Amino acid sequence: MVKKLAGKIAVVTGGASGIGHGIVKRFVEEGATVAIFDLANATEAAAELKAAAAFEIDIGDAAAWQRALQEVVDRFGGLHVLVNNAAITGPLETPVGSYPPDDFARVLRVNTIGSFLGHRFGIPHMLRSGGGAIVNISAAAAVKTTLGVCAYNASKAALDSLTRTAACEYGAQGIRINSIRPGMVETPMFAHALRDNPELKRKIWDASPLSRMGTPAELAAAVVFLASDEASFITGAHLSVDGGYLAT
Repeated sequence: MVKKLAGKIAVVTGGASGIGHGIVKRFVEEGATVAIFDLANATEAAAELKAAAAFEIDIGDAAAWQRALQEVVDRFGGLHVLVNNAAITGPLETPVGSYPPDDFARVLRVNTIGSFLGHRFGIPHMLRSGGGAIVNISAAAAVKTTLGVCAYNASKAALDSLTRTAACEYGAQGIRINSIRPGMVETPMFAHALRDNPELKRKIWDASPLSRMGTPAELAAAVVFLASDEASFITGAHLSVDGGYLAT
């Protein structure tokens, strides 16, 4: 069987757990040389998943991005795929009028600025590598409001706008940039939110035509598609992988 990402050098942020863990696993299976960028546990995840490298960095730090990407390029010879996956939710069930400003800034620093920095410092390396693909992990919340998480909603809407802008700016230079909008996915982040809230879990089930949550493996399959040459005529797109949530 031909591996869809054979010969590709890839970086996955937030790759040590949740959706990112599933993406790294599938990328390795598809033949990519993968570097994990995460705030913690990157080294352990790389050993488990047989990723080629691990960097424990704060993705909201521009200098950290520059150093880590340069090391990836120096070690492996280029950069072809970047997945901006790392994200945090911030406080839950907190309306705008009482949302802590510091938490709002923290969520945007990780979800939006962190992803921008990936574009800012990854794109020049991709251009020197002859092109590539960026896949941004957005959320259904970018277009369908989830109450009580205003910072998360805003951060993902901004990421979708960044996706379209960058796609238009770099398409002619051989870089495709798309986003995926997951619905509810079985990850530690959502497990924590649902643990003490069975009513929220019931609402999630009722909101999905498939009546279940997604899995990291299902998200990873979509990311592999957008990162591969099979999606060679797709850029500036937002692919919903949400069990039909946005259709309701």
